[in-house]
Amino acid sequence: MSIRNPDTFDRDSLVKLARISEHCERYEDTVEFIKALARKAGELTIEEINLLSLPYMCLINQRKTSIRIIDSVLKKSENKENLDILTSYKQNIKEEIIFWCEDQITLISWLLEFINNEDPRCLTYKMLKAHRYRDLIEVENGDRKESFLIKAKENYTEWSNLANSLCPTHSQKLGMALNLASFYYEIEGNRAAALEVLNQTIISAEEEISRPLGLIYSDTASTLKILKDTYNSFNSEETI
Repeated sequence: MSIRNPDTFDRDSLVKLARISEHCERYEDTVEFIKALARKAGELTIEEINLLSLPYMCLINQRKTSIRIIDSVLKKSENKENLDILTSYKQNIKEEIIFWCEDQITLISWLLEFINNEDPRCLTYKMLKAHRYRDLIEVENGDRKESFLIKAKENYTEWSNLANSLCPTHSQKLGMALNLASFYYEIEGNRAAALEVLNQTIISAEEEISRPLGLIYSDTASTLKILKDTYNSFNSEETI
């Protein structure tokens, strides 16, 4: 068996390879092992989906950091030749972000074909797709950016609808609200919608907490504080 041909490994071996490659921060390898696992199994467990989430996020965030560094250098540079070189290099990095985003979206779209909306894995898949479309919005322009904006909103909405079945204090429901509010505020510039999502989520969670037999999870208090801080931050800023 060859590491260069991950399809030759069985499921357990692929999971082990995905874990160790992630630990070694060899995220491109992790992606290949998880894709081979998906091809072999046709579906992923919750644990395996977690292995699918991190490597793509790291590959994309590394490149976002690179773009920020280049932007900082561009602001200080007065040499036209350097500007041209750096601008071209920045575009190459953007194309890498687009590649990894579309690669994960394609994989998740295929995995979604094997499950229905009642499956708890669907919630995580919709979340990941929404995140990747948001990443694409940040690096694309023109018609493609508008197209990704529509798809991001569709997936955030579907994610939100699926999360409605969860307890108001559940970490995934609270996290969904935070991400949806951030999308409304930072991407769409819709402060009113962002504040409404945050406010309704906070009220529902506090009502659940106040009930005699209300469900409170280990991270409820900390996540609820983040929601409140975000609400206050958005509410105190000038209308965008």
